[in-house]
Amino acid sequence: MKIHLVSLLLLVFAGCEGSLLHTASLSPEELALVSDEQLCKAYAYKHSDKLRSEIESRQLFSEDEWQAIEKQSIFVGMSELAMKASLSGLIFDGMLSDARGTLYRWRMLGTSVRAYIYTADGKVVTYEMF
Repeated sequence: MKIHLVSLLLLVFAGCEGSLLHTASLSPEELALVSDEQLCKAYAYKHSDKLRSEIESRQLFSEDEWQAIEKQSIFVGMSELAMKASLSGLIFDGMLSDARGTLYRWRMLGTSVRAYIYTADGKVVTYEMF
């Protein structure tokens, strides 16, 4: 049973990476048709001048966000899209409520860094690294 579960997880991750790799290989004209979210995830997976140029043409990030993205880091107040461009291997891990309202929890996979990142209203509001 464990072998089947591991095989299924590897297949799922291979599919995700293939999709992001495909996005990264598109022409500039094709990239113009890709969603902001897919573009940002592809940039986290494979930094390239072509992807960055398309993101810059859409004016998605501030200069502070670009600096964090290049360091593969995040900060409170960063946009959710910038977070997705900065860190590859993020998965949505559920919702919870507190005084700030509904929070979305993200988890990092496939890295030695373990983290939970919480967003609300499209911005990083807090995170836990362990």
